[in-house]
Amino acid sequence: MGGPSREFSIYTEDETGSSRQVRNDLTVTLSSTNPSVLSLDSTTVTVSAGSYYTRASWTPVSEGTARIVASAAGYAPDTSNVLTVEVPQLTLSSMPGTLGVGQRADNARVYSPFAMPATDTATVTLTSSDPTAASVSPQTVLILPGSSNGYFTVVGEDLGTTDIQATADGFTDSDPASTVVGTPVLYVNGPTTGTTGSSGTFYIYTHDHTGSAREVNQDLTVTLTVDNASVADFGGQSQTTLVISEGTYYSSVSLNYLSAGSVTVTATATGYTEGQSDQLTVSDP
Repeated sequence: MGGPSREFSIYTEDETGSSRQVRNDLTVTLSSTNPSVLSLDSTTVTVSAGSYYTRASWTPVSEGTARIVASAAGYAPDTSNVLTVEVPQLTLSSMPGTLGVGQRADNARVYSPFAMPATDTATVTLTSSDPTAASVSPQTVLILPGSSNGYFTVVGEDLGTTDIQATADGFTDSDPASTVVGTPVLYVNGPTTGTTGSSGTFYIYTHDHTGSAREVNQDLTVTLTVDNASVADFGGQSQTTLVISEGTYYSSVSLNYLSAGSVTVTATATGYTEGQSDQLTVSDP
């Protein structure tokens, strides 16, 4: 099962249940009533002279129940409460509930409920019920010793819905996480007022169909157009292009204010719903 060891304590007591120090080192023998469920990291421990307790640890092996029995010369043996070992479940986190086609979410995670022991690595397989809608990369993630999680990327491939799930030996499968892939949208944000002879910066964002900003999976070329080039332009042009780089979700452009009037900026890109800025009003100073 590969779960971490759990510590427990063994005490020396008198017949009334009061803790008492031992005069000499006392060797305590430990056993599991069901070694197939839990194993003891050591079958003997020592209560040192002058002390009244020691500590030991056990490791889960498989699903089930067991008890730990402690015995020592001259002492009545004692048995622990019932210990229950359950199969741990993987958990998916930071999953994108929505994506646009050609967009991705880089920080999806799969979690173990505990940090992996020093000698164990969990190999997690990630599956998409409909990889034509959304895919995962990589499809195998390692949760390394000392860590409790691994990262992966979800990519929107085409319109549709998929369930993503994680599986690994020694773990219960994660609950499925749904991702809906829709038509992505461009969003244009810029100033709404300005004065002739100055300029303003307009930001173009890539959103999914619900309005959440999403990184693009490949470089995206965006065409920008002003509807009144006598009022404002892009360095003498009514139209320009910019690139939103892979792994990012925005870029920006400068608009020059030429004369008094009103103008809007429209952004278009292949596969995207176009975006349009709020109306910009340019006034003379």
